[in-house]
Amino acid sequence: MGRAFTLVELLVTLVIVGLILGLTVPRVATLTGRGVVAEADAVAGLLSNAAGRAAIASQPLRVRADAKTVEVERRVLESTGRSEYWVWRRDPFIPAVRLNRATVSGVYANGQPVRGAPWVAELGSGTGVELSFAGADDVLSVSLMAGALRAVVVQGERLIEPPGRVDLDASGMESSPW
Repeated sequence: MGRAFTLVELLVTLVIVGLILGLTVPRVATLTGRGVVAEADAVAGLLSNAAGRAAIASQPLRVRADAKTVEVERRVLESTGRSEYWVWRRDPFIPAVRLNRATVSGVYANGQPVRGAPWVAELGSGTGVELSFAGADDVLSVSLMAGALRAVVVQGERLIEPPGRVDLDASGMESSPW
């Protein structure tokens, strides 16, 4: 006659499987959040490279983003026969960032939302650019402040505030009446 499992053996097996799942599921769940942060870091690198290039070359650049791609474009003079005109082309020296886990949910220029999709925001000339991402547990954005050469990843509230809003606490005037 075949040997069957006892109740104790089944319970021990279930406890071991439960412990393994209890230890691995939270780690797997946080991998998505880490992937979104890694992609935001890649976009921050792209914006930093573009800001440095715009500052050194004095060349007009802009950020073009849709839900899954962020790229930098530059103005190029093209000629067809007798006429010349300026067009925007993807910058071949700054590779585009393709997003797998994150999704661009909005683009802001100087704190104001940029309308339309794909979103387009020009760099330089005192313009701060911020990209918000969906896909993380918390609010996540990449900000390039006006005149800065390095973009930063911000978790929590957006970094670039719309014009007209003043944080009295941050400016050391928390007790002043407004």
